[in-house]
Amino acid sequence: MPEILFHEPFVPDALVLDKNGVWTFHGKRFENEKIARLFSRSIRFDREKDQYFLSIGRFTSPFKVEETPFFVEYIAFGEDGLCFSLNTEEQEKLNEPYLVIGDDGQLYLPLPESESRRSGERAKFTRHAYVTLLDLGSLEEVDGSFHLTISSLRITLLRSSGAL
Repeated sequence: MPEILFHEPFVPDALVLDKNGVWTFHGKRFENEKIARLFSRSIRFDREKDQYFLSIGRFTSPFKVEETPFFVEYIAFGEDGLCFSLNTEEQEKLNEPYLVIGDDGQLYLPLPESESRRSGERAKFTRHAYVTLLDLGSLEEVDGSFHLTISSLRITLLRSSGAL
């Protein structure tokens, strides 16, 4: 990994996690998937600066987040219900019986508060995760509200009421 990413002075907005979960540096995509995975696993949050940064060994580096630093990549359904695998390699459960449809029409998983993330943060579904979710259940509309039913689990799809 080039050390220049982590040396001061840092060029603002040089390192970016875009709205599709793709890491770029000076506008160029990281083609090495192992580096992109390392970056996603290394996301941390500085509450004092209200800023996300990478922490890899003794190196740290702020980065620009276009939309959200969290993405649902895989979904599993079992005895414990739905389990969502994030780009950070964290596993999340459906804590509330709802998902959120953003103003852009994208689907988001509300995330519980933690030390490593901002309060009210959401994970954006990748295309693969979205298709998997729809394949697991059936979608129905009732009085203008949408619900996804997977086995005995009923998930309400709420519309976002503002910025994510």
